[in-house]
Amino acid sequence: MSDMFERFLTIINTSSLIAHADKVLVAVSGGLDSMVLLHLLRQSEFHFGICHINYGLRNKDSESDEALVAKVAEEIGCSFHLKKVKSSEWKKNQSIQMMAREIRYDFFGEISHQYGYNKIATAHHANDSLETALLHFVKGTGISGLTGIPVQRDYVIRPLLSFTKEELKEFAVQNHVTWREDQSNATNKYQRNIIRNEVIPLLRGINPQIEHTFLNTSKYLRGAEMALKTISQKIKSEHFLEKKDSQELSLDWFDNNELNEAVLFEILKYAQINATQLSDLVVVIIKNESGKQVETSSHHILLDRNRLFIQKRSLHHEPSAYLVSSPPQSISLTNARIKTTLVKRPIDLVKRKEFAFLNLEKIKFPMKIRAWQQGDWFVPFGMKGRKLLSDFMIDLKIPVTLKKDIQVLMNEDDIVWVIGYRTDDRYKIDSQTTEALMLEHEIL
Repeated sequence: MSDMFERFLTIINTSSLIAHADKVLVAVSGGLDSMVLLHLLRQSEFHFGICHINYGLRNKDSESDEALVAKVAEEIGCSFHLKKVKSSEWKKNQSIQMMAREIRYDFFGEISHQYGYNKIATAHHANDSLETALLHFVKGTGISGLTGIPVQRDYVIRPLLSFTKEELKEFAVQNHVTWREDQSNATNKYQRNIIRNEVIPLLRGINPQIEHTFLNTSKYLRGAEMALKTISQKIKSEHFLEKKDSQELSLDWFDNNELNEAVLFEILKYAQINATQLSDLVVVIIKNESGKQVETSSHHILLDRNRLFIQKRSLHHEPSAYLVSSPPQSISLTNARIKTTLVKRPIDLVKRKEFAFLNLEKIKFPMKIRAWQQGDWFVPFGMKGRKLLSDFMIDLKIPVTLKKDIQVLMNEDDIVWVIGYRTDDRYKIDSQTTEALMLEHEIL
């Protein structure tokens, strides 16, 4: 038994990567790394099958890669699952690497479901992990991006992460492992290849053991990441409020130090915030610029006094208006529904803001639902004078991110209901009312 195989088994056992009852699908490209992984698994007693993806990007080389993997699978009597990617599956103006990754993991999932594999083994090694960390560092990242590639994520395992490329090559030569070279790895067409071919050799001139050094450093970084997540989860449990269509984060805990900034980044990662946007947001918080917001690729983040309001950016726009005819009726909006019902005396009023009751005698159908506009005014229920809707929303401390979604129900030129907030006093039910229109606003 070779030293490398003993290390391989030790890693699998200490990290609980594979149990004897597991059925492992091994991703094999035909290159050095995956062929070594396959060779090591062949020496083990684990139950595994092979999958290979022919992307069709390298002409005869792609066909030769496929032929090698198929031949080895046949020689060892192992299940072989092949996907040939059609030219129509490649989308224009999108990263080939990102699309290849999507195709790859879709195929893994499909085969696993069909044949009962519960683990996917890939041949990522220490050099891959270092390259990933350096790429994240250059582009900007949180602490998790500096830890490299995890040894396991969900059902995907990477048993070779503790081995360097040099160790894998030495093992392959000594054990007569056949592999094919991917000539595209030698070009600097992709960013990762620049890191691999130019940056890391320079760093290796400073530290010849840089891959091993990184493996140790990444352990400490993962420990720091665990500590940061523990703190962030505690802060989130005490200060984060989940609502139907938005989230609210109280900032009672926040002051201007680097730890709190890191915690804020960890909490807001789901909103796809980047380092520049986080810095902008921290400036807004420190200066207490209430009403200012930062936009990420997916969310609006607004400071309102000592709170952040986070709302997903809408991919849809409400139509200019919806017509409300005689009841009963159900009107479907983008993220809500309005139900109308006719009620007669005695009227049982439901005193919740999602319900509205209007004097039917004063209404002329069809009414209209539209987005609020600057200059809109109404007479809020319980008041005698008119009030600008913009001032009404300020009084209620409605965040900017929610203001843009507020809609009003119009009776000709009158606002009769600021939907979900307040009806107009001129349309209230009184002692003379015999019939009323009941409206219910349901957020979907």
